[in-house]
Amino acid sequence: MKILIVEDEIMIARNLGQIISSIEHTTYEIAITYEEAVEKIPQLQPDLVLFDIHLGHKEFTGIDIATQL
Repeated sequence: MKILIVEDEIMIARNLGQIISSIEHTTYEIAITYEEAVEKIPQLQPDLVLFDIHLGHKEFTGIDIATQL
């Protein structure tokens, strides 16, 4: 399973990644900006995306990315 973590707080993203790493046969990537997430989603084709709603970007949120999916 491939998981993409979209989170602008790098410590939170890494903590989530450590939890995900404990799940057998699961890999993850981190995107810290809206732009990075929009770029990585088609490349990685993740099975699951964990979105932070507030990405520190005033124009776009995690909800905006989810809507595009």
